[in-house]
Amino acid sequence: MRRQVDHIKALRKQMESTYEVLEAGVRSKSSKLTDFISQVGMNQVERGQALGDLEYQLKCLAHDLHMTEQTKMPQLHAQLHKQVSDMDGSIASAKLTALTQLQAAKHEMDEKIQSDVWASRTSMVTAVAIACPWILFCGISMSSLGYFST
Repeated sequence: MRRQVDHIKALRKQMESTYEVLEAGVRSKSSKLTDFISQVGMNQVERGQALGDLEYQLKCLAHDLHMTEQTKMPQLHAQLHKQVSDMDGSIASAKLTALTQLQAAKHEMDEKIQSDVWASRTSMVTAVAIACPWILFCGISMSSLGYFST
């Protein structure tokens, strides 16, 4: 019986040591699990804060874009319209200036042509007027000298 009691005591000690080892393992694993769960919770909180910050920044960006569209686009449209109007005015002014210069050049050319025609006619008339008496005088003189006699 003593043996059985010793055997039971030995089994009990073995069981207690096994229980202590298991208890230490469970405590270690539960501690790791608790740390992991708290880390996951902290990550979730940080993720939620990051998502909240991102959502806020996106809303701010959307608001800024909307305000830019509402305020800047009409100004840009007005500036563009003014630039187009100014360009149209400049083009019309340049056309008018070019047309005026072209008409002035045409008028100068017409006057030059008229003066050249008048000068050529005048010089021919002058030459005929100057040459006619001499031609007549020479013709009469030569005929009196007998050059044109038959």
